[in-house]
Order: sequence, then structure tokens, then C-alpha cells
Amino acid sequence: MSSPTSSHPRILLLTHPRSASNLLVRILNLPFQPDFSSPPFGGYPFFPAYQTIMSTVHGLYLKPVSTWTEAERAMVRLSYEECVRKLDSIVNEAEKMGKGVFVKDHSGFCAEPVALERLSLRAIRAEIRKESGEGAEVLEEEEEGEEEEDIWTITQPTASPSQEGSETPTHHNPLNTTPLPDPSLLTWTPTFLIRHPALAYPSYHRALNTKTNTTPMHKLAPGCTLAYTRSLYEFFSSRYHTQQPPILLAASDIINPDTSPALLSHYCNLIGLDATKLTYTWSAATSADLEKMPDVAVLMTKSLQASQGVLREKGGDEDVDVDVEVAKWKEEFGVERAGVLEVWCRESLGDWEWLWERRLRVPEMAV
Repeated sequence: MSSPTSSHPRILLLTHPRSASNLLVRILNLPFQPDFSSPPFGGYPFFPAYQTIMSTVHGLYLKPVSTWTEAERAMVRLSYEECVRKLDSIVNEAEKMGKGVFVKDHSGFCAEPVALERLSLRAIRAEIRKESGEGAEVLEEEEEGEEEEDIWTITQPTASPSQEGSETPTHHNPLNTTPLPDPSLLTWTPTFLIRHPALAYPSYHRALNTKTNTTPMHKLAPGCTLAYTRSLYEFFSSRYHTQQPPILLAASDIINPDTSPALLSHYCNLIGLDATKLTYTWSAATSADLEKMPDVAVLMTKSLQASQGVLREKGGDEDVDVDVEVAKWKEEFGVERAGVLEVWCRESLGDWEWLWERRLRVPEMAV
């Protein structure tokens, strides 16, 4: 496995929407970790590129990547390059201070276009065809006419050359769904965070659909799958060989007061954070605090900002009954939207169970 030229660790927290990632970052108390630097809210370095593709203004997600014009491809590539430069600047600033770096992003949001196409965009177009009354055969004809697209690769300047002689600096395994080539991505030590789909997906829908805003269901699709998380977990696992597998945390273990302290102390020891800095209580955000935050951050952290500590009543991934949850969604969101959420949830259960079995535990925790 490759390692950075610097001795300062690079931790990459790979999550999905509504997986309690903001809560985890709050508990880790990153601004007060002496040996680490972390950008506000974890950074989300690749979100701008994701927004470029998913923007209704450009409509790029509505057509196969291979049909994008040269101008569209240049626009997207520039966006990815800017994201990589942002990530590089985060690393450089931390290393200038003699610190490691802790960065967060959603697995689906940091996907390169070909992976995004394969795991989400084709399904989105199929859903749109269905909503508009067009038959699936129209989409099938379009997909059959697609040219095969190469994986998009953007090199990170601070990445060290690969230590595996069979790889070139731009080698890109299909399991690596990010735009970074394998040697660049392997300079990062990953932590994965998951939450049961039947809890995370409706929460994501709830956050993006308010009295003043309605988000089309297909726009939620890349955030309502665990396919990116599993693919990246398998990628990193294949490179660890005889070493310990990648760290994977479950949201319910973080929220549960019987497991969280021991688990997160152990986690801190594994990655180099100071476990004495962990905090489970804090002051609620003031109006002045909220005014300084980006709108999307306020939207996605509303409950956390209003809280004064971990909301213990939430969690319980292992006890979720999908049928019971679906009945609740029908009452809250309507039959049609509940049906879409149910499909996404059930499609994700296999990945969730596979990942759940690989979550980090400590001796104090029950299997």
C-alpha cells in the first residue's frame, strides 16, 4: 500500500448523507485536536464537481457522459481539477503547521463521472422516463448507442509515487470510484461511516423537502445508495493485504451511550486523534453562529446545531423493521415518494448488511 511522503497522517472520512457524520465530527472535537487540522464541516472537497454534474442549469446528469460536448467535458474536468487543488491546499496548510489532516466527503459526491453514470445516473434517467410516461425501451436504445467511456482521472500534486511497481501514477482501479488515481487515493487512510438505509434515506428526503422547497426524487438518488461506499471499501481492503482492514463505523454505535465512549476512544487511538478531547455535550448554536454558516450547512445540521449533546433516542440500526418504516413514509411523504424510498432502501440492504458485519468493534461491544 502506498503512503504519503510526509509523516503526517491523512484521514479521509467517507460517508453518505444523514449517516450522523456531522455528529461524529462534533464528538471528535476536531478544532481542539492538537495534531490534526480539519476544514469547516469536514471540507466536502468534491461537492462542487458533483453539483456541476447534477445542476439543473447544465442538465449533464440527464444524458450519457459519452455524449457530453467538448465544452461540457472541459467544464466538468475544470471543476474536478479545482476540487483536487482545494484538497491539495488543505493538505499543504496542515503540513505547514506540522499536523495531520482530517477531511470528510460523501462517497457518492466524490465519484468521477463514469462511476456516477454506472451507479446512479442511468437509474436517474430511467426514473425520469418513467415519470414522464416514456417507455424503458427508449432509454435502452440510448444506452445501447453509448460509446464506452474511460474512467476520469485527476492527479493530486501532493500524492507520492506508488510503491507498488506494477502501477503507474495514473493507474485507476474500477473499484476506486473517485477521480483520484489509485496512488493518490492510497496516500489517505480511510474511515467509512454507515447508517441503516431505512433511517438515512427518509432523513435525507426530509432535509431536502421543506414547506418552501421540493426536491425531485431522482435528484436524491446518488445519496440514497451504499454502492459507492462498498466499492471504495473493497478497493481499500484489496490493498491492505495482511494488514488490518479499513475502519468502518456504524452510526448507531456512535449514538448508543453503551458503546460510543469505548468505541470512539479506540478509534482515536487507531488513527492518532487525542481521545481525551472527545466531547458529548456542547452549547447550542446561536443565531449569530447560524448566520456565519453556509445555507446548506444550516439545512443539513439543523438538529445538531439546536442540540446540546448526543440525542440518545436515535439509532438502533440493527432493530429497524423496513416494513414498519415504509408505512410511516406513506403517511409522511405520500405513497409515490414512499415507494421510491422503499426501492432504494431494499436495493441497499445487501450492501448495508455486508458493511455492517465489518464495522469496528471493541471487546465491550456485543457482536
